[in-house]
Amino acid sequence: MELELKFKSIAWKWVVNFLLVVFLVIFALEVVFCVFIRSYYVSEVQRFSKEYAQVVITQLNGIPARELEAKAKEYCESFGHKNQIELQVLSLEGKVLISTTGFDYTPETMPDFERALTSGKANWTGKNSTGERIICETTLLTDGDGVAIGAVRWATSLTAVNKHVFWICLIAIVVGLIFLGVLLTSGMYFVTSIVRPIRDVSNMARKIAMGDFNSRIDI
Repeated sequence: MELELKFKSIAWKWVVNFLLVVFLVIFALEVVFCVFIRSYYVSEVQRFSKEYAQVVITQLNGIPARELEAKAKEYCESFGHKNQIELQVLSLEGKVLISTTGFDYTPETMPDFERALTSGKANWTGKNSTGERIICETTLLTDGDGVAIGAVRWATSLTAVNKHVFWICLIAIVVGLIFLGVLLTSGMYFVTSIVRPIRDVSNMARKIAMGDFNSRIDI
């Protein structure tokens, strides 16, 4: 009985140690995968948003300051991606002159706009006043002489991206757990198939040592 418990202990130790290593590897891979997926989707959202906004930026760059608000209204009204991003044309004071949403409100904080005043372009990721996570970018506009006359700012929500990434990572975790379960089952079978013959031989040797020469091992 003591010998049998000893071999069971050996089997369990081997399985636990093996699964611990596999679990840590899977966990590390899951983390790297989720970070990569989120980074990829955010970068794609950013790339498409930049492309959409660049059309308006190109059209407004180089015009006189006195025409900025009228031209901005014209281009924002005909902007074809209002469902994907919000586009704002700002004065140098940070006031929203026109927005593709139709509401000329000025956000409480615009870190990207403040940095763009000195660098020409800046982006920011954070939460807006309603607590929604967004990504924004501001690009300064200049007239024909290169003098700053205003800025174009685009903003888009990351809620849909975060939700999509969450489901992808959840599926990846479930797959990882299934894989771990399969390894546990196959590992126990494999270890048992090795330990059982060794245990039988050890039991037989003990019986022979005790004088029982009629004992046999079933093959």
